[in-house]
Amino acid sequence: MNIKTKIFRRNVKYPRIEIKNFETRVILPLRYNVPADVIINKYRAVLEEKYKYINEVEKISRNLRVVVNENFIEDIKTYLEEFSKKLNISYKSIVLRKMRKSWASCTKNNVLVFNKNLKFLPKELLKYVVCHEVCHLLEKKHNENFYKLLNRFYKDHIYYTKLLDAYFVLLRK
Repeated sequence: MNIKTKIFRRNVKYPRIEIKNFETRVILPLRYNVPADVIINKYRAVLEEKYKYINEVEKISRNLRVVVNENFIEDIKTYLEEFSKKLNISYKSIVLRKMRKSWASCTKNNVLVFNKNLKFLPKELLKYVVCHEVCHLLEKKHNENFYKLLNRFYKDHIYYTKLLDAYFVLLRK
């Protein structure tokens, strides 16, 4: 696979690779003497897997349609009640905000933040996002315990994650 790259030198401590809009960016520290090709070759297999995933998500997005659910806030509250009751957990509050990179998040103080663009998702995906965040009330990180908890409700969470990524692509257009 031919990987197109742009090299950037920044005031950073360690080199890193970013993928944005199908462009690979190699970020190098200002005084770093190792050629960018060495870094790209070291992570070539990982990059190819990422591009494969991105292509798959792009393909899925072509078959999706945007829905408009004006009652999505009430749906969020309903799903929150359902999952918090099942897990016997409470949250502090909910916040709605425009988010560029995620559908939702859970703060360390158990405030649940939801992306306003959730109103464009089918209800089954909205319910999954709410469940995912309620699980974060008990386990903050995406680790083995978190996925065990999420698997109690969604054994196919990888499928839902791909769909959510595909909706991000669709809504970005």
